[in-house]
Amino acid sequence: MSMTVALVLFSLMSLSFSILLTPLVRTWGIKLGAIDIPDDRKIHTRPVPRIGGLAVLLSCVLTFIIAVQYLPPDLYVFNTDKALGYLGALLIFVCGF
Repeated sequence: MSMTVALVLFSLMSLSFSILLTPLVRTWGIKLGAIDIPDDRKIHTRPVPRIGGLAVLLSCVLTFIIAVQYLPPDLYVFNTDKALGYLGALLIFVCGF
């Protein structure tokens, strides 16, 4: 399998995970009470769950775990730079949560 085909497949996989997880995370956010109540400064008119980014993060993590299993070892080498990148992405998620 060429790298281009692999990247397209993994992108579609991540998109599929996001589409499947978003309604579940939305329901979970409503049950937890993690909602944004509209007021004069807000655009939305109904309460909106605030944890939608969790679905995106989970879909990326799931796709990453699956991709690492199928990519040849010479195409993906885990090193300190990548670890710091993942840690940075997690920090951004936690700050927004």
